[in-house]
Amino acid sequence: MFTLQNASLLDPNLHPVLRDINLTLDPGRIHWVGGKSASGKSSLLKVLARDAPLTRGSLHIELDRIGLPQQHTRSRWRRNIGWISPSFDLIADQNLIENVCFP
Repeated sequence: MFTLQNASLLDPNLHPVLRDINLTLDPGRIHWVGGKSASGKSSLLKVLARDAPLTRGSLHIELDRIGLPQQHTRSRWRRNIGWISPSFDLIADQNLIENVCFP
């Protein structure tokens, strides 16, 4: 389970990208992030992937609920969580489902 509490993120120029986000994502469910261009979708995914540190607030990852021990590495828990980056390259001769399911 991922929980964001009062999460905020500033870009390198100190402009707000995410502001006071409260969100809980339960394991075993499919979650969709959508919105207008430059609304913070990629930044939110980077925070959840621990690729961007929060400026304020907290990210809690309950590892035992996603089947991982507390002694983990970022790459190990990422292997148990699927996500599709908003900026990805498709394999031209495959449809969307085949691209998503590609190992």
